[in-house]
Amino acid sequence: YAFAEPKDKLPVGDSNSNKEVEVEVFKYLATLVFTTLFRLKFKSNVSEFMNLMKAHINKNKESAVWLLWQFSNPKVILEFLLECHEVDIRRLVVGLLYCAMLKVYHEEKLRLQTPADNDILVNFINAMLQQLSLCHKYAINFEQFFQVFSRLAILGPEMRSYLWKIKLFKRLLGFLCNLKEASENANENIPYKENANPELGVSSEVDERFQSPLEKYLNADCQRQGMQVSYCFLVETIALLLRSVTYEEAAISPFALAKCSSVINTDAKKLLNKENLIEIIDSLIPHISITAFAKACKHLSWECPNFKGLLLDCITTAIKTNETRKVLASTYLLEELISIVDGKQETFVPSAIAEFNKMMKVGQWTNPVILYLMEHMLEFAKNVSLANEWYCKNVEQWKWIFDWLKQSKGLVYG
Repeated sequence: YAFAEPKDKLPVGDSNSNKEVEVEVFKYLATLVFTTLFRLKFKSNVSEFMNLMKAHINKNKESAVWLLWQFSNPKVILEFLLECHEVDIRRLVVGLLYCAMLKVYHEEKLRLQTPADNDILVNFINAMLQQLSLCHKYAINFEQFFQVFSRLAILGPEMRSYLWKIKLFKRLLGFLCNLKEASENANENIPYKENANPELGVSSEVDERFQSPLEKYLNADCQRQGMQVSYCFLVETIALLLRSVTYEEAAISPFALAKCSSVINTDAKKLLNKENLIEIIDSLIPHISITAFAKACKHLSWECPNFKGLLLDCITTAIKTNETRKVLASTYLLEELISIVDGKQETFVPSAIAEFNKMMKVGQWTNPVILYLMEHMLEFAKNVSLANEWYCKNVEQWKWIFDWLKQSKGLVYG
C-alpha cells in the first residue's frame, strides 16, 4: 500500500516523470484488480484497492482517461457490468467509473454540444449505449449498467443536455416499455472508437462467453415473471432527464433541476402516454426509484396542465390491479401529487380524494392491500390540509370503513 499510494511529492525526477510513474502504478493496480482479484473466489482487500485507485484518479486525469478507454470495449462492459453475478463487484466498478467520469467531465463539459473525436467521455457513453440492446439477455444483473447512466445524468446540466441530444430518454423508455420504434432504432447513430486491445479483464484467447442453460432460463424467467429485476436506476435516469428540461413557455417549475434547459421538449410529452406511465409505475419497486419518479411527476404536473389528470388515471388503474407492490408505488405517487401547491390544488385535491375513496369502497381488496390503502388515507388526512378538510366534511362517504374494521376479526393492527 505504501508503494501504491499516490504521493504529493516523489523524491526524484521532475513533475512530468512523477505523473507518468503514478499513472503506471494506477494501470498496474487496475490490471491486478480487474483481471485477477475480481475473479478469485475469496476477494480479500478489494475495497482497499478500489480506494487506492480512486485516490490516483482524483489526482491524475490521465488515470481517469485510461480507465474510461478500457471500458470503451464491449467485452469489458459485458464482463463487469452485465455478466458479473456479484452485485458488490458491479457496485465497486460503477463507483470507480463515476470517479473517473467526474474527473474528466470538468474539462470536457463545455465541448459536449460539439464533441471532438478524441473526447473520451463521449466515446465511453456511446460505447455503453451500443450495449443497451443486449441488456434483455442479462435481466438479473443489469441494474448497475443503468446506474452508470444515472451517474452521468447527475454530473451537470451540460451532460444532461448531451444525453437528450443522443435521445437517451427515448432509448431508455423504449427499453422499459418495450416500444417497437425505440427498440428498432436502439443502436442508430452511435459511433464510437472501440478499444480493440484492452489491458484489463478480457482474455485474448476467449472470443465469446456463452451463457449456461441455467443462466438463460433465469434471465428469461425474470423477464416473464418480473422477479428479481430492478429498474431502479433506469427509472432514476428517466426521472432526472424529465426534470432537466421545460415543456411549456411558462415559468420553470420549482421541482426542476438546477440550470434547467429552456428548450421545450416534445419527445417526453409524446412518449408519456397512459400505457407507458403505467409501465413505469409497475417498475417502481425500490424506494429510490419511487422518490425520483415522484419528483419528475411534480415537475411535469407543474408545467403540463393535463398531466395531473393523466397521472391520476394511471394511479387508479394501477391500484385497481390489487397487487401490493403496484399499490405501494401508486399511493406514494398520489400523496406526492396532491401535495403540490400550484394554484390548482383547491379543485384537484378534493376530486382526487373523492375518487380514491370511491375506488376503495367498491374494490374487492385483499387484506394487505386494503390495510395499506387505509394507512395512506390517514397519511393524506395528516399531511395534506385540503385532504383533511374533505374527510371532515364528507364523513358519510367513508363511514363504511368502520363496518369493515368490525368484521375484520383481528386482521387489522393498531
